[in-house]
This record gives sequence, C-alpha cells and structure tokens, in this order.
Amino acid sequence: MTLANVRRPPTHTIGRNKVIVNTSDGEEFVVHRQLLRPCISLTKAVRAEGLGDEAAGPPAASVDVDCLSFDRVLCFLEARHLGRDPPHIPAHHLPAIAAAATALGLRSLEEHCRARMGELQTRVRLHSLDEIKERNAKGERLILIDGMVLDVTRWLPEHPGGAAIIPNQSLNVDATRFFELYHCTRESFLYLKELYVGELAAEDRHRLPSPQGSDASDAPPPSADFLDQLHQYTRFRMEVKTEWKSF
Repeated sequence: MTLANVRRPPTHTIGRNKVIVNTSDGEEFVVHRQLLRPCISLTKAVRAEGLGDEAAGPPAASVDVDCLSFDRVLCFLEARHLGRDPPHIPAHHLPAIAAAATALGLRSLEEHCRARMGELQTRVRLHSLDEIKERNAKGERLILIDGMVLDVTRWLPEHPGGAAIIPNQSLNVDATRFFELYHCTRESFLYLKELYVGELAAEDRHRLPSPQGSDASDAPPPSADFLDQLHQYTRFRMEVKTEWKSF
C-alpha cells in the first residue's frame, strides 16, 4: 500500500510541552519534554518549552542517534519515568544504545548498558580534593555542592553563560551557595542525579574554600531550608563515613 500526498500536521497543532526530535537518519519523534529531561544534550530544547510565539510550534532538536536506537532510548526513559525496571535490551544492540546514551548525555542508560556488557567501572565513588583540582586543570569541569561531586563537563555547553561563568567562579570551591542563589528550582534539582559522580572525601571537606570575589562570597551560608530541600532530591547519594581517630 502506498500513501500519496501525506502531509505532516502543522507544528502549531503540537503542544509546546512537546519537543520535536530529529534523528540522524531523517526520522522525527514528538516527545513530551518531561520524558527528555534526563538527556543533558537536549537541555536547551527541554527548557525552551513555553517560550516564544505559540504559532512557531514546539522546540526542535537534532540528535546524532538513529531512529531505532532512539526508539529504544524512549522505552528506557518511559520505564524510568514510571518507576519501572529498565526494558530488556538484546546484547547485540547494547553497543549502539550505549553510544546513543552517550550522545544524548543520558548517563543512567549509558551505565546500564555498560553494566550489561560487563564493562562498568563505576564513576560514583569518593574523590579527593587534589584529584578534583588536577582534573579541572586538565579541562574537566567538576564542581562541589554540599560535598557532592558533579561532572558538568558535557552539560556546560547547554547552560546559558555556564561555559564562562562556572569555570571562573565555581571550580575547586564550595559552590553550594551559588546553587542556592542561581539554580534553586525543582527543574535544577532533577538534573543533579545525571551529573552526580560521587562525594568529596570526608578528610578533605574542611579544606574546601568558600567562593571569593563573587556574589556568593559576601552572602551567608546556604540556608537550612535550602539544604533540607536539596537532601530531599538527592537521596541517591552514597554514604560517606568519617574515620574516627583517637589522637
């Protein structure tokens, strides 16, 4: 059967709570933005919801992922959104899905595939302050919020002004106050799990300086209400045990 004169519905009939995703092989998916929130590479399109002229239609994004792989990614995201176990991915598809997850900045799926392939070397671990400084000096972007180590390297290009502001103000210091001042929204909290790579070692926490020469340097410490809210959204954190010494 051949369909003739098939036309795509005008974009203004698609709600702006959706995102149009164009795959590398020319297919198009219309996806609810909440489903795509964990995909760091789609941050701009997800956050564009509700902005601009309604007649312009929903935001769109192109991804370097083929349609079959993206369809499997959506199945994973739907299960994650509904609190279900990840769907089974056949072994021969794992490398392609892992590559798709990397392209989309979807760390949870990336690590799920690596675990299935027996190659997972978990990045969620304790980090020393010296290691963090060394990696930042080499071009990575690890920031510290309430003792959490967050890898924002791939996320920075999606953050308005972040590629300049964060390296200048938030590296190798306690950036908790920055987060309260500039990013204290539910949406920002939801990104933390995708950026989380572990905790600062307990013995290094007293060595972590406060920001200097910035809006946060003269501000009071993070508020108790903010920290309580932060902890509510970060129950996934690993436990850091302090070693007791008798001297």
